[in-house]
Amino acid sequence: GLTSYHQPQPAILQIPCAFNSVRFNLKSDRSTWKMTWLQSTFKLEGVPQDVVTQSLRSVLDIVRCAICLDTVRPEIVQCIKGHLLCGECRKDLEICPTCRQPFTGAKTHPLLFQLLDALPQQCRYADCRIYVEDGDCHEVWCGFQPTQCRISDCDWVGPSHQIYSHIHKDHPNEIILNESNPKMKLRYYSRVLPHIKGCFYPILAFGQFFWMEANSNDTASTISFHIVPNGKLLEDYFFGLQFKSKNHSLQSKVKFHLECQEMNFVYLPNACLRYHFSINGFICNLYVTKS
Repeated sequence: GLTSYHQPQPAILQIPCAFNSVRFNLKSDRSTWKMTWLQSTFKLEGVPQDVVTQSLRSVLDIVRCAICLDTVRPEIVQCIKGHLLCGECRKDLEICPTCRQPFTGAKTHPLLFQLLDALPQQCRYADCRIYVEDGDCHEVWCGFQPTQCRISDCDWVGPSHQIYSHIHKDHPNEIILNESNPKMKLRYYSRVLPHIKGCFYPILAFGQFFWMEANSNDTASTISFHIVPNGKLLEDYFFGLQFKSKNHSLQSKVKFHLECQEMNFVYLPNACLRYHFSINGFICNLYVTKS
């Protein structure tokens, strides 16, 4: 059963300056702290909007990381003078970059976490200025999250929304597949057996970027599809593969699953593919459709 315990009275935190009429209700229980705005206590009718805005900016400046210049994120670290850093940003630093003082090992006060929870939360990816709410999946699909180029021998890493322009500029000879690709060649690395080792092919279909990855061994080949996020997909995507030769035909189609990457692949037995490869690679058609 539930164990009864004394419920402490909510504490009221009043922030000075223009926020002295805005209060936070800080309720505690055994495991969590929760801050909620007391809408009924807002008394800002006489405060100019620019003053309110400047006060909020001042609060945001107080909780800004000295390294990334965004609102601090756990695990929060502070120096002996109170300057805050994100745990990730603090790595490899021995002293505070603001005041050159050492960091403290003191545990961050719960009130700070609740203040951070009450403030507008900005997307954690650099250069993205979108503010997100609890439960918002924006960061999963944010076009500013880092991604890497999968083309062989390329070490480019950058925002996912720039992947197409990177390939277009730095790999001008690379064919970018689209909605319909007749007689596409899948490369392989053996003149005897169709061994494919992590070959990636860029796809730009209906404005969305994907990678197609091909792998194979002595018995079977797999072709999988990976999305490069730049906004959440609002429609279902389907990938169709068609292998044709004079006397044989092989077709397969897969629906792209957002939540289960393991389902976004096609399994092709080499016994079936042997009719469809030449000295230059497999010859197939790729079709991308959407609902």
